[in-house]
Amino acid sequence: MLKDCPEFGWGKWQLIETGNKSVFAHRCEWNKSVVVAIYNLADEACTVNLDLGESNAEYLIDLLSDRQYQPIVGSAYTVELQGYGYRWLRVGGGLGIRKK
Repeated sequence: MLKDCPEFGWGKWQLIETGNKSVFAHRCEWNKSVVVAIYNLADEACTVNLDLGESNAEYLIDLLSDRQYQPIVGSAYTVELQGYGYRWLRVGGGLGIRKK
């Protein structure tokens, strides 16, 4: 998966506020492509709201399951995580996403 996501290794990164002290999230941008990683560091499931701000994303694609997330309002997304769960997401829509 890392070979398909050079943004993680080469991109400029930025922390994302999750509103949950047990959840770490960051975004990486490289060559106009953006990925977001979210990690639940607790053993309890949770739901986090992410605001991607000025990303102009129309949706997020879960890189490990091909699930698509639609924004709830503007650039805000709700993501559910199991205990110790994680998501790797590609920002799609307004920011040209790479096709496989």
